[in-house]
Amino acid sequence: MVKEYYAHKTDDGRWQTVAEHCGNVGALARDFGAPLSLGNVSYLAGFFHDVGKCSAEFQEYLLTNDDVLASSMARPSRGSIDHSYAGGKYLNENCKITTAQDAITAELMAIAIGSHHGTYDWLKSNGEDYFTARFSKDANYQEIEAECRKNYLNSDTLKKYFSLASGEIGAKINTIKKTFNSNNHFYYGMLVRLVQSIVIDADRQDTIAFSRNLQINETIGDKVFWQEAQANLDKKLSSFDTTAPIARKRMEISGQCRESASLPPGIYQLIVPTGGGKTLASLNYGLEHAITYDKRRIVYIAPFNSILEQNASVFREIIKDDNAFLEHHCNVENDSQDYELQSQSWHCPVIATTMVQFLNTLFSHKTSSIRRMHSLTNSVIIVDEIQALPPKCICLFNAAMNFLAYLTGSTIILCSATQPQLETVKESPLLYGEVKSLLTGVEASFAAFKRTEIKNMTATPFSYDEAADFIQAKAEENGDVLVVVNTKRDAREISKRLKKNQEQAGDEEKFLLAHLSTDMCPGHRQEVLAEVREALDRGDRVICVSTQLIEAGVDISFNCAIRSLAGLDSAAQAAGRCNRNSRDTCKYVYIIKLQDESLKNLSEISEAQNATLQVLREAQAGQDLLAPKAMDNFYEKYFHLQKGKMEYVLKEEKTTIFQLLSANNVARDAYKWNFGPKVPHFFCQGFKTAGSNFKVIDNNTTSVVVPYNDEAKMLIEKISAKYSEADYKRCQKYTVAVYGHMLEALNRAGAIYMPEYSGVWILKKGYYHSDMGIGLETETMELDCM
Repeated sequence: MVKEYYAHKTDDGRWQTVAEHCGNVGALARDFGAPLSLGNVSYLAGFFHDVGKCSAEFQEYLLTNDDVLASSMARPSRGSIDHSYAGGKYLNENCKITTAQDAITAELMAIAIGSHHGTYDWLKSNGEDYFTARFSKDANYQEIEAECRKNYLNSDTLKKYFSLASGEIGAKINTIKKTFNSNNHFYYGMLVRLVQSIVIDADRQDTIAFSRNLQINETIGDKVFWQEAQANLDKKLSSFDTTAPIARKRMEISGQCRESASLPPGIYQLIVPTGGGKTLASLNYGLEHAITYDKRRIVYIAPFNSILEQNASVFREIIKDDNAFLEHHCNVENDSQDYELQSQSWHCPVIATTMVQFLNTLFSHKTSSIRRMHSLTNSVIIVDEIQALPPKCICLFNAAMNFLAYLTGSTIILCSATQPQLETVKESPLLYGEVKSLLTGVEASFAAFKRTEIKNMTATPFSYDEAADFIQAKAEENGDVLVVVNTKRDAREISKRLKKNQEQAGDEEKFLLAHLSTDMCPGHRQEVLAEVREALDRGDRVICVSTQLIEAGVDISFNCAIRSLAGLDSAAQAAGRCNRNSRDTCKYVYIIKLQDESLKNLSEISEAQNATLQVLREAQAGQDLLAPKAMDNFYEKYFHLQKGKMEYVLKEEKTTIFQLLSANNVARDAYKWNFGPKVPHFFCQGFKTAGSNFKVIDNNTTSVVVPYNDEAKMLIEKISAKYSEADYKRCQKYTVAVYGHMLEALNRAGAIYMPEYSGVWILKKGYYHSDMGIGLETETMELDCM
């Protein structure tokens, strides 16, 4: 028998024993779990997570293979050695299980241990009982069991810890039963994921600390930290000129938010009209609430990078400590070790990240995402522009927010001028507190900030030519105009017609004509937006035609807006880019219908159009169609049209992700049909199938790097010669996501190529257009001619 069992070795010759690693992970897991009243169950799961490495076979593998590369933390494949089943099996066999609660606790710990390298479907769609199959394995188990009995917790100590752990899980299950009227199995599954998160994070943290020979500590906000940040915020607020009525109204909203911070932790709405200072108001609430209720973190979530980058700069100005603020999204260029560690764990007092990262943390199958989940507990979570939540994710989102609020002590703030009625979703209602809104007098606030008015022009659909003429007329009338359409084709076709009009106009009649769509790389879009802003600031004549990408969070103001028919919330977002600074009287936002528009694969927009048309037909003369009352009416109709689609439907699996993460009835029925009347285990969730299918944004596109400018061309040369992750990440602002049919068309045209071994598609020169981005028609660029 092996004298000493090792868990890790590094490329610089250091070794860590299994006992050391498991002891460290158990202690860390207990520290993570204790504030959640899960300290003992987390300790046992962490302490036994890697005991499966106590075998001669694993030690031989470790002796002859790289394990952890200290420089990069790369982890080679474990091959066929499954070490993560053993700890779960040992606990199930050696904990004294006398009650149903004990059995549930042992099962939960086994799943957390068995999943610390990857998720599984514990009851498969055909009814197969994977739990029993996994924890009935016996590869090397005799040797592992003997080592556990000899050198790990003795029988009495294990019995003591298990009794405490069972009490913790029993208390959580009772809380779930008392708090929620439905979907309890979803909340049980989230409890599993929370403990799994704790074990994964403790494991990774100790492994990184050992491999890099450094001390890693979790950093959280304390009262002193929050008070210092609040003082910085107060200083900023006091610097504003409040002589104008609108400015005073912003300060009133912010002040109300601070007063509302005394409300108990829960789920709340922050409904602020566009221009009402929502970002600073939500931060004002968050800091005061963190001080009052000793919250560990403030987590700010935005649906789009444009909003996130803009508001992260505001947060950074208030926090004034780069080590205490993490901005986590794909556009961040930071190769430092500190940033790497923080982005992996979210062990930071203030975090600003995307809706994609946030929802992946709650639902993805990847352990790198699951790891962060426990960092969301006992926090203030600010979800900005909540109306941008994809409808398919609504049931999952609602239930996850309920769990975070009522099982982990977090406070959730949903921010938007256009709040969806999430509490009305029958299948999975969001559970607001007794007080739903942080603000009083919301309707009056909308009246005070009213600076736009909706004009319904949908009675007669416009052709592209007619739309261009209408746009031109409104631009002449107002000096500038923003046009927002639903598809890239609409934006391209209307821009072409407007460009033709401009070519025929005299110099004094010309407008700056700008086009924005995701056919353009992010770097290109940013430059166009900067050019448009500068032109508007000078008072130049501007026509900007854009897809929805400009609607939420882009700080820009036009004298007139035209919105192609979509959801009423989209009209409100377009209105938010109109008369933003209230320089004049109320301006118009025209809703038009395009007869040439194709929404074949965009059913959500089509259904939103139908709901909007119903609201427009029912509108009374003089009604503010951007106020909460009209928006509630829209969402009532829209959610009715979305019925049956909000649980994230998986057509091929004939179920939903929400069901897979809840009772998983398809698998339960299959078990009863194929194996017997009683499902043998408490936890039957299909975590792997759910997580691997979960995508916030349908990812049926391929990234193509485009030669937009000199930097892009230099990066293309570098990754063509030798691919590196760092260089490819720098290419992100020069990539365009294209759908399959477009990728095939570009390939047939010889417009793209893939350098050997890179796996990256690159667009050839001439196929990227200076006005509209990627396209099949070649463009001779002036720079290339020179």
